[in-house]
This record gives sequence, C-alpha cells and structure tokens, in this order.
Amino acid sequence: MQIIDILGTKYVIEYMDEVILDNELVGGLCNFKDKQIHISTDESGDPERILRHEVAHAFLYESGLGYYASDENLVEWIAIQLPKIVKALDNIKE
Repeated sequence: MQIIDILGTKYVIEYMDEVILDNELVGGLCNFKDKQIHISTDESGDPERILRHEVAHAFLYESGLGYYASDENLVEWIAIQLPKIVKALDNIKE
C-alpha cells in the first residue's frame, strides 16, 4: 500500500489481483469518497499507465473539476500524454 498527495488530499494506492466496478473487471478505480486508488495487477494492462489514469481522475476531482473527473476520454488522454509532456518540458533548450 502506498500514499500519494493529490493537491493536499492523501489517497491510498492499493495494488490488487482484481479490481471490480459494477460487476466488471477493470484495470483501476479511483474512489473519491474514500480517497483510494485501486490498481489491478493482472497481466491485461499496463499498471503504470493505469496508475497515471487513476491519478488524473483524482487531480481533476480535487481541483474542483468533478465533471471532467468523470470524462474517461479526457482522463485517458492525460494518462497517455503526460509522459510526453514531461519529456518535452525536460528537453526545453535555452
């Protein structure tokens, strides 16, 4: 179990064999109410990308953007593009 600080709110990250949402297996889940992020460790997904996805949900929610926090397309875009954004910022030349 790990803890991440999302804009001053502590979320517990838990890696699990299976994560179930609405009776379906999912790669991850961000529970805003309980401040928990669950990540599946099964071999069907990339746990690092799934973690970025769930953390993006939490950042949007804790920013007061609950509407966007439930937008799966936006959250997935952030999860996929974030490493590229960080790399671009790291490579800024003067």
